[in-house]
Amino acid sequence: MNKPNLKKALDESLKHWERMIRWADKQPLDTPVSQVEMKEDIGEIWIGEDCSLCKIFEDSSNDMFCQSNRLGLICPLYTKFGVCGVSGGVSTNLWHTVSTSATWGDWVVNAKKFYSQLESLK
Repeated sequence: MNKPNLKKALDESLKHWERMIRWADKQPLDTPVSQVEMKEDIGEIWIGEDCSLCKIFEDSSNDMFCQSNRLGLICPLYTKFGVCGVSGGVSTNLWHTVSTSATWGDWVVNAKKFYSQLESLK
């Protein structure tokens, strides 16, 4: 199996977040977040199956796939900020904050912060 191109995956992930932020920023900022609406409108949402970086580390045999995938690689986001989907403790990863945002206004603010975390990996 070939070693994945992490730089390309990170660049694609950043573009993924740019598209989502751009779309969310056009929504009424005080309305509830809806993954369904975003998926219907732009075809992607903030889950691993839509993220190029996450796709490298997906491994159905390992719930914590970001820690080590089938090639023995560790997600650089995990290495620097901790696991996505967990808040507090040793994790400073802001993905969970995005995913639990109540309104589009909060979502945009939190997504921009998470985007900065991704961008810091370049």
